Amino acid sequence: MIGHRLQDDFSDPTLAGTAYSAVPIAGAKRFGIAIRIQCGITENVGVTGLSSVLAKALGQDAPGKTGPLLAAELGALGGFGIVDDGEAITIWGVCSTNPADIQETIQVVLSDLTIKPRIDDAVVQKARWLAMQQKATDANARQVLLQRALRASVAGGSLADVLNPAVDRRIDTARVLAHHAKWFQPSRAAITIMGGFNPKETREVVRRTLSLAGWDERGAAPKQLAAPAATALPAGTVRVTTVGPGPLRILVAAGLRPLSAGLPTLAADILAIHYLTAGRMAPLYALRIPMGRIYDVHGDVTFVNGGYVPFIEVVTADAERDLLISMHTKLRDVIAKAGELRDTDITRVRGSFLRMVAERSTRMPNALIEATQRQQLGLAAWDRDVERLVKGTSREMVIAALKRTEIAVPTVFTTGAGVGIG
Repeated sequence: MIGHRLQDDFSDPTLAGTAYSAVPIAGAKRFGIAIRIQCGITENVGVTGLSSVLAKALGQDAPGKTGPLLAAELGALGGFGIVDDGEAITIWGVCSTNPADIQETIQVVLSDLTIKPRIDDAVVQKARWLAMQQKATDANARQVLLQRALRASVAGGSLADVLNPAVDRRIDTARVLAHHAKWFQPSRAAITIMGGFNPKETREVVRRTLSLAGWDERGAAPKQLAAPAATALPAGTVRVTTVGPGPLRILVAAGLRPLSAGLPTLAADILAIHYLTAGRMAPLYALRIPMGRIYDVHGDVTFVNGGYVPFIEVVTADAERDLLISMHTKLRDVIAKAGELRDTDITRVRGSFLRMVAERSTRMPNALIEATQRQQLGLAAWDRDVERLVKGTSREMVIAALKRTEIAVPTVFTTGAGVGIG
């Protein structure tokens, strides 16, 4: 269904500790590569927005090519992008399965953009402006809102600051270059390749590209960032209003599940959330009928530094008080009756989730970026073994996952007009 998946750890010293994962997908018509660098964002106290500016600067230029020409060239191949998600910078490229296109895309992503970027005062000035503009865009992006809201809740930080991160105007070229030199290190990076490719040949192209670019000469690796302790969400409803009118979004989430919980627990948590929210048979789907003005009920897990957070999102135009009472009552009822879950329910949920995974795996770059994030968290085996793990999750494991679901007081925020629903 999903294609043959494997993890391949480099032993070649040229990579100096960089994690590497190969995810071949049978019949895929595209190839993608991503490198994710954990950037010590939480340690840059007093100079906010450094990683955001660096991410924008990397997208402005490459050796010998101006930004527009580079974008046009890669656009012809498939495209490229640079994402700052608040914990790391991910650089990705997508192209056809033509070996020449694959080689060029690997060269641009790993060498031109990651190792040998051309950053000067003009680039930084424009990057700083683009990072400031990104704040407004992020405020209207569903996935950004979810990731940052959950991350802030788990860390106990200010949700408003995370949703609307400041960009320090003192950021200059020297600071950006120092930030790049400090964090763009082999031990901070994870590389994922995905799609249609020859694993052995492509691995050699990656190894040779990094070697010729001097990746192994980056110097001593910085210390690893400490993962946050597992915690429940803070008490009290957090309300954040972003720019412009729009639908009301409410998140109900459990606390952080630590990575030590293991992949079988992750599979059970995901299936429990999927059971609650996915499809017309889902218990929470019934919320749409009595409330009348619910647009969407969505559930999933989001991965953060240190683990993952199961969550439920409800999008509505209704008064949140009535909605929250109804939603919490419904959740409590479902959890109280978890023991009544039938084998046919589990079979249906397993099949529905695996179909969704197969469909998601074709959506690059999203699938590529998410797989690289999991790999950096030490969860590359999830992408390799997801089908086996899901099929091995028993009814009893899903019941246990439902019973340990914590009903946190929701985070409430609104988004600007024009946001896609569903």
